[in-house]
Amino acid sequence: MPNITLYIGRSLALLLCLVFGQSGSAKTSLALPPGAVETLSRVEDPGVYLVPQAAFSMDAAPVRRIEGWRLLRSWRAPAEAGPPLRVFQILRDDLVTRGFEATFLCDNDGCGGFDFRYGTEIAPAPEMEVDLTAFHFATLTREAEGSTGYLTLLVSQSPEAVFVQSIEIWPSGESRPETAPVAPLPVEAPSEESSPKVLHTPEETTLAGQLARTGHGVLEGLDFASGSPDLADRPFAVLETLAAYLEANPEARLEVVGHSDAVGSRDGNIALSQKRAASVVARLTSKFGIAPDRLRASGVGYLAPRATNASAEGRALNRRVEVVLLAP
Repeated sequence: MPNITLYIGRSLALLLCLVFGQSGSAKTSLALPPGAVETLSRVEDPGVYLVPQAAFSMDAAPVRRIEGWRLLRSWRAPAEAGPPLRVFQILRDDLVTRGFEATFLCDNDGCGGFDFRYGTEIAPAPEMEVDLTAFHFATLTREAEGSTGYLTLLVSQSPEAVFVQSIEIWPSGESRPETAPVAPLPVEAPSEESSPKVLHTPEETTLAGQLARTGHGVLEGLDFASGSPDLADRPFAVLETLAAYLEANPEARLEVVGHSDAVGSRDGNIALSQKRAASVVARLTSKFGIAPDRLRASGVGYLAPRATNASAEGRALNRRVEVVLLAP
């Protein structure tokens, strides 16, 4: 039965691509994970979209103003769909194979970090939820019948689900799309052998880029509750990326550094942050088989914040783990 289901899913994907994918006259189908439910579908005609062209920086984000009909959609998929990075890769790669060109790709700090939400439009919760330490974004374009269409893709997560948002805009001369929900397309889950795990160039992943450029990087998206030393018992895409980096760079050794918020005493937070770093090291060695002598855990408590400790959001950002590339 799985082969029949996959065959039907691929046939449906091809049919939708032939019907919708050859021009800007209808909305673009997406290769959504099984179980995805559409939470929002809204058309504006005429509409305006400030399409992000680069990361948010210096209180602004480089954007391109596009006018036409605009379609905003969002979906909620079960957490079993996989890490947001994998869902994002499947969606992006499928769009590229159907004629889209990715003109801007980013994630987390590579998008401008916490302030990226000011540089693009995000549907409100509960239709769309975004973990601002674990999200992936793309701006894509496609030429069709003399017109240029734009589509942005945003994938993130909540503790219970994966969320996908797309915003598509075409010149108003194109046919206005209907807003009926699009059925999710069954997608073959990538195998361990075929999935693109080794992302070890600056262009492919923000973490590897940070290590290449500055020698250190933040393990975005790890889940530590306030006061807890234990890493949540669930998969983390950033640890898969880090493990792939270490596999691709066998000479690399890392200092894994824990950080805390400023709730509690100095000594207590230093001890807590060291335990958090040790928890990450334990996950990397036990789950991914990284040699223990390539990793060293330490903690600095609240002594190196990256955000204010006066707000809950800032404290959440400060509860983090970083990696520092050690000299050979």
